Order: sequence, then C-alpha cells, then structure tokens
Amino acid sequence: MPGSQAPTWMLDSKFSHIRPSELETAAKATAKVSLSQSLKKASTIEKAEALVYGGLVDKVSAILMISKDDIDGRQPIATYGLDSLVAVEIRNWITRETDANLQVLELLSSGSLIALSQLVVKKSALIDLKLFDEIVDGGSGGAKHAGEANGHS
Repeated sequence: MPGSQAPTWMLDSKFSHIRPSELETAAKATAKVSLSQSLKKASTIEKAEALVYGGLVDKVSAILMISKDDIDGRQPIATYGLDSLVAVEIRNWITRETDANLQVLELLSSGSLIALSQLVVKKSALIDLKLFDEIVDGGSGGAKHAGEANGHS
C-alpha cells in the first residue's frame, strides 16, 4: 500500500500483531510534524487557521470514522453527529495540540469547523501575538486586544 494512508486502526498498538510490517515502515517514514510545532512557526493568522482546520478535519475524520472528503468545513459541526463525549475528546485534543482553553459548549456552539478553527487560533497561546497586531486596529494598540483574545493579560 505505498502512497496510501493506512487505516486508523492499523496505527493503534493494540493491533500491532496483525499489522503488516511494510505498514510499520511506512508509518514511521510518514511521521508528521506536530500541530503545535507548526502553529509556533505560523507566519500569518490565515496560515495558523489553515493548520488548525486541517488538524480538526483529520481528528473529526478519525474519531467519527468518516472520510475527510465527506467533511465540509462550512457545515455545522452537529451535522456529523458529534455528541458530548466526542466533543470532550476533540476539546482535549485541541487543548493538547494548540494550548487553547476551550469549553465544550464553545466547541458545540461554534458552528462550522472553519469558525471553530478561527476560535481556536484566537485562544491559542502558541500563536505569536505580533500576528494579531497586523489585523487588530491596523497594528496600533492591537497587542493589548490580541492578548485579551488569547487569554493573556
């Protein structure tokens, strides 16, 4: 299966005894840079939002076992059958990967995955505050506002 992504269950250590050895080699070779490392290096808010969106699509796809192609970032999150237990799992992943403190209710009421990714970027402690300066008030006085949006004082 070179060139194709292995099913999620094959990456789980519980199934290592039935996993073909070539998949183990491929899985190690395609190790990704973590989302948190990528967010720290993001040069614009738009890039950070795109990174978070991609991570959310990957996570929702894996948890709900639906194809990434079937996920439309403009649709409400509830469209995919997200319940409170899955929302807690996604919230924990968001906190772990983006250092953003997000309530489950915020996640469920955020609307689309695009809106959720924007909210996560605003709350992430990994995003350089200077990036918000470029957006907020044309760079004047934006650091205070961005810091508040980021949960910093």
